[in-house]
Amino acid sequence: MTVRFEDLKNHDPMFSFVGDDGENIHVATKLVYEWVQRNKPNLEIVLTPIDPNRAASYIRTNVVSATRCRQMLAHIRKNGRLQPMIYAESGTHTHGLPDLYHIDGHHRFVVYAFLRRPFGESYILEQHQWRPFQITGVPDLTKQQLEDMPIKLRDYGP
Repeated sequence: MTVRFEDLKNHDPMFSFVGDDGENIHVATKLVYEWVQRNKPNLEIVLTPIDPNRAASYIRTNVVSATRCRQMLAHIRKNGRLQPMIYAESGTHTHGLPDLYHIDGHHRFVVYAFLRRPFGESYILEQHQWRPFQITGVPDLTKQQLEDMPIKLRDYGP
C-alpha cells in the first residue's frame, strides 16, 4: 500500500517529522489509527514515560491545541482513561533502544503530563506495520516551516 499526498483529503490528519539532517517523514495518522483499531488483539500496550518538558515543548512549538487538551482533560476526568498513544520505530537506535516517532497521541501526552502521570499507555509499531501509511509526494519542509504551520482543528473523538 502506498499513500499519495494528492489522494488525501484536505482535513486528513498527518504526522510530519523533520530530522536534523532535513529528512522529512509524513504519515497518514488516520489510516494508522484505523489499522491499530483493527489489529488491537495482536498489539501489545506498553507504558511509555511522560516527560513534562517534552509536553511543554509540544505546546510551545505548536504541536497541540490547548482547546483540544482541555477537551481531553474533561474526557479523562469523566471516563478515567484515554486511548493509547501510537509510536513507530524509526529504524535507528540510541543507547541500544529504538528511536521512536510519536505518530498519534500528542494531545494525550500533554494531558498525561498535566495530570502528572509518569507513564501513558501506548502502542509501538514496527516499521513493517507503519511504513505502508507513509505519505509520498509531500513537499519537503524545514523544521521552522513545520513549527509555523497552524494546527488544524478537527472534530476529534475521545
